[in-house]
Amino acid sequence: MQSFFEVVVERKQVVIVAMAGLMLLSALFVPRLKFDTSPDAFIPPEHPALISKRLIEQRFGLEDPMLIAVVTRTADGSFAKDGLYAEQPLRLIQKLSREISEYISTFPEVSPHPVYSLATERNVEFNPQALLIESPFLEPFPATPEEFETLKHHLHAIELYTGVIVSEDGSAGAIIVVPPKGAATPVHERLVTMARAHSEPGLELHVAGEAAVRSAMGAAVTHDALRLNPICVLVIAIFLFLAFRSAMGVLLPLCVVGWSSVIMLGAMGATGSSIFIITNAILVTVVSLGVADSIHVQGEYLKELGRGGTATARELVVRASSRLAGPVFYTSVTDMAGFLSFYLTGVMPPLEQFGIFTAIGCGACLLASLTLLPAMLACINPASPSLASRRGWALEGPVSNCLVRLGEWIRVRSRFVAIASALCVALAGLAALRLQVDQSMLSAFDEDHEIAEADRVINQLFDGTYFLDILLESKEPGGICDPRTL
Repeated sequence: MQSFFEVVVERKQVVIVAMAGLMLLSALFVPRLKFDTSPDAFIPPEHPALISKRLIEQRFGLEDPMLIAVVTRTADGSFAKDGLYAEQPLRLIQKLSREISEYISTFPEVSPHPVYSLATERNVEFNPQALLIESPFLEPFPATPEEFETLKHHLHAIELYTGVIVSEDGSAGAIIVVPPKGAATPVHERLVTMARAHSEPGLELHVAGEAAVRSAMGAAVTHDALRLNPICVLVIAIFLFLAFRSAMGVLLPLCVVGWSSVIMLGAMGATGSSIFIITNAILVTVVSLGVADSIHVQGEYLKELGRGGTATARELVVRASSRLAGPVFYTSVTDMAGFLSFYLTGVMPPLEQFGIFTAIGCGACLLASLTLLPAMLACINPASPSLASRRGWALEGPVSNCLVRLGEWIRVRSRFVAIASALCVALAGLAALRLQVDQSMLSAFDEDHEIAEADRVINQLFDGTYFLDILLESKEPGGICDPRTL
């Protein structure tokens, strides 16, 4: 490998420019990345359940709905029985239904019936002449207690509405919204804005449903990524500074993992991959693993610098890089093999993509550690007095001394450490038996999160926030209309 590093150091400017150009090229594909927090993303495309779901969506134009519930409460905070049957909550349902319909109509490919509520549905009854009469529930709008009681009677007579758009105890009404394809996020944001604007003491509005949870999850994933990734980089930068006490010791490793991260994200964007809940942690994983190679190479470079002599910058970098090329290569390849196993043995697409793109990120870190890092180290003047002092801190400072003492303590007490480690593994194994496998998107939110609270309230008052579609197919055209089938 020595001849390879001699070429890298000899043409360091070319290497740095080439690596920068490759990074800029990859960066062009990063804006193509999009978030996908749908539960469907975790199901293989060929799974029968997903195929049936896609078929229903295509034939009937159905999308995952969301609900906005208007809930009435008493002064003590309990649900107000029959509190819905009053002018204020029903007027509000009327107003919101109209405004939501107008808003959804601004999108292309709108469902023929995107809003369901007391303001949109009709009462069905027969008159004495056995004629079918249909009339809107809220037209004319009830004006007396008797008319509100009649409305309640009509709703309970048609059992399909109870638990769907009106609660059984009459304390709440729901507006079911079917967002246009690809518009769940803006529709959810509009509904949340409406709910917050119209909520008041005794009258609460909650937004829930699968589409709402998915939208809230997308916002949470974005928020966590914007918070977690900078914190990760900051913590790593602090530890690098403690280890090397120099800007060089911090910037060089961050350049390596930064370059690798852009390459990895660019590869995800170029292949049309999405960012899932699992792959949201991919950047932190690659940065945490990739920075280790840079630390080792830098440490070896400082060791070479401390051996004295009249070696030039080129010779120091070549010797340090050549000595660590093997360990860096094998540790990186081991990491790549481990993550690739997710792709080779996985079933869920997000897990497969996490494996393959994390492996690509580790491979990019390996490439940068063997090319970009030596080229940047070769640009440093080894005769700088400040470099000598930083070398002493890195190799003989308090951090290094603590690690040396820890290693000596472990060596002397190796049997105790081995037994304690085995005991920890056994206890962890027993604790693992208590794990429960469950898929609930709401479990990703805190209990006091707005969407979690809304889901609890709506599930308590209505027949749930998720809809199960059952597809019945006939082998003959028109067979579904056969009276025996019906």
